[in-house]
Amino acid sequence: MTVNGETKMLDFGEILRNKRLQEGMTLKTLAYELDKMRDKGDKGLTESYLSLLETGKRPITFPLLRVIIRRFTDLWGEAIAYTVSYLAAKDEGG
Repeated sequence: MTVNGETKMLDFGEILRNKRLQEGMTLKTLAYELDKMRDKGDKGLTESYLSLLETGKRPITFPLLRVIIRRFTDLWGEAIAYTVSYLAAKDEGG
């Protein structure tokens, strides 16, 4: 997505944080739940890494995005918008 001539990524981390807080979950609890749902080779999601994702300091990888959507099925629309935003930014050289 382009805003004022700059390519911006949809802030899926903020959406995830709002969803986590809406469900009354701590970072530690959500990190644990998501980590259990990941493939064996992808284990090791920590609450600090999840915090970095939520604050936009780390990008959300597509394998992790799939796990998040399995946990929060109502975030499909936001995940699709995030993916389109990501691909558009890559296409624009961002």
